[in-house]
Amino acid sequence: MNKKTILLLILLTSCVNTEYQLLFNYAKERIVGVDDILIDQSFIDEKKFSFIKVNQGKSKVFIMSLLSINDDEFEWFGMNDLRIKTKYGRVIETYGFDYDSTMLDISMISKYEGIRDTSILIKLDNPEAIHQMSMKYEKNISKISLEKEYIVNELKESFSTSPYRWSGVNLYWFDVQTGLPLKSVHQTHPYMEPLEIEFYYQYN
Repeated sequence: MNKKTILLLILLTSCVNTEYQLLFNYAKERIVGVDDILIDQSFIDEKKFSFIKVNQGKSKVFIMSLLSINDDEFEWFGMNDLRIKTKYGRVIETYGFDYDSTMLDISMISKYEGIRDTSILIKLDNPEAIHQMSMKYEKNISKISLEKEYIVNELKESFSTSPYRWSGVNLYWFDVQTGLPLKSVHQTHPYMEPLEIEFYYQYN
């Protein structure tokens, strides 16, 4: 067996092993999910700005930093120019995702204390369409554990749209002491996995 044959066998074996590894990684992400990002106090202390941790279903997890605050609208940015805007913990706009959405009348979005059943127009991209979204709310007191345990105001938002038949439930948790959102599980587009968002604040 000459050197060229040995080299070819090595390359072929390497390619097969690489393909098996890629297949294994893909299967692991689909079944188990990607590895999570652990947020503890030391992680928070290293950050200079407020940030959010975003889990996009089981397929993605990433950190986004606070870019700006304007009239209770928080804009967060991450790698690959991903952007999310939130108001009182609710996602009002996404940019850079496979399927983006925008709330068109954000004046209808209220703080936890003033929340009431309402409807709002939502613009969906890919495919582009505008729908009427109706929302009904239930309130509760509960606890959640992030980097520590919090007593929270829990908000359950049941929604449905027309004419496109899309419905589901979004969940929000607000710190009872500060009123700030601590976590949300939010469906932003019918073709995209829910965004699970944890909010972490820096006061400089």
